Amino acid sequence: EAPGVNWYGLAMNQNREPFSNRDVRLGIAKSIDTERYVETAYFGNALTAKGPINKATNWVWRDDKPDDQVYAPEEGKQLIEDNGADGASFAILTTKGSLRAAETMQQLLNDAGFDVSIDQVTSSVYWERYANLDYDVTISGSVGDPDPDQSLWNFYRKDGPWNWVNFQDDEVHQLLADQRRELDRDSRAEILQQLEDRLIKQVPHAYLSHQSDIAASRTEVKGFTHIPFMRNFHSTWIEN
Repeated sequence: EAPGVNWYGLAMNQNREPFSNRDVRLGIAKSIDTERYVETAYFGNALTAKGPINKATNWVWRDDKPDDQVYAPEEGKQLIEDNGADGASFAILTTKGSLRAAETMQQLLNDAGFDVSIDQVTSSVYWERYANLDYDVTISGSVGDPDPDQSLWNFYRKDGPWNWVNFQDDEVHQLLADQRRELDRDSRAEILQQLEDRLIKQVPHAYLSHQSDIAASRTEVKGFTHIPFMRNFHSTWIEN
């Protein structure tokens, strides 16, 4: 088992109320017990997430990320009440393959005082509706990104092809461009961390988890190196 090169979060459609309100999104994020979510949805085979950058990209990973979205139910409840969203009703768009995670999220949000239902559809319908912002919330993310740019650029640029929450932020848009132009890795890491801080604060997603990368082999398999999201068998052989 190794840290996965991915992130998953609760995507909140900012074209629909109450998700256009950043404070409501933050209140929802603070209402989610990510430890309980990971244990129930993934049987513990994931790391909880404070932001989108994963631990496998260790040159930019930090343990001390901002705590804006960390589980704090009383703070979350106050934010939600202050912005008139207490008891809000909405649905989690999902497919059969993601139903366990969706039902776990439903339970957590209902425990927090919301009225949440499941909107289960086929995979083809899911992607059509998600891309057309025809949903309330859904659990989504980036599944395999050895470089952070791959998990951020398409999701968070104002015109990003996967910006399916309609997140519009000038600072994030500019930082995404800046990190692509920076050739020095340390300087680029600083920009990416600044970018992640902004995303955590603005809550386009309530960040949930980084799923673990799990591999297994028999004892006669030799030379296998476990690299997250990659299976390199060039140096692997079977011992007779």
